[in-house]
Amino acid sequence: MEFFESILDEITNCRLKSKIADILWILKSPKNIKFLEIAVNEYSKISLEPKSLNQFKIDAFERAIRPSRLSKITKNQYAEISNKF
Repeated sequence: MEFFESILDEITNCRLKSKIADILWILKSPKNIKFLEIAVNEYSKISLEPKSLNQFKIDAFERAIRPSRLSKITKNQYAEISNKF
């Protein structure tokens, strides 16, 4: 976990960064809201254009919504993600 945490800020690929931040949020104890915020932010960068829509993108959208609702991330962030779909 320490390795993933140490490289997280250097990752530029939103798919990879969202997954690693999500894993850190789920597995690291105690919980650090920073990882959830990074995961949701990076998931929200994934394009949901109909012509390029695939299962990964649908799953990423769902994954961005679910934890953001559970963690009470600001309404603006939740609305921004919800409006992408």
